[in-house]
Amino acid sequence: MADFPSSPLPEYPIEELFAEPDVLISQHRDGSEQRRYKGAGKLEEFILRFGQSLPLTNTERMAIVNHYIAQHGRATSFNWAHPERGTVYLVRYNDRPNFQLVGYNCYSGSISLKVVNE
Repeated sequence: MADFPSSPLPEYPIEELFAEPDVLISQHRDGSEQRRYKGAGKLEEFILRFGQSLPLTNTERMAIVNHYIAQHGRATSFNWAHPERGTVYLVRYNDRPNFQLVGYNCYSGSISLKVVNE
């Protein structure tokens, strides 16, 4: 199992979208409702931003891009350690990395990681 690169570190804030269970809600004519749990639904997601206050170099950017390529995009999962909590999550890429060139050898961008159950 591969690990996400330890450098560069993401900048704050780290956006955290918590798990949202899939619940079917049926409304009845008398105003009452019936709720049924259908499954785990959307799992936890983290959006990491890089290079906002201190831009990344091309080498730092390519460490993330090469990791994305090595994981075959969204196909395989890997370990990511939350920088604040130290908790290690099993995640996959939710989308491809998004980087912008903001100056000579200066990049900023973001990635989205989704927690997986394997």
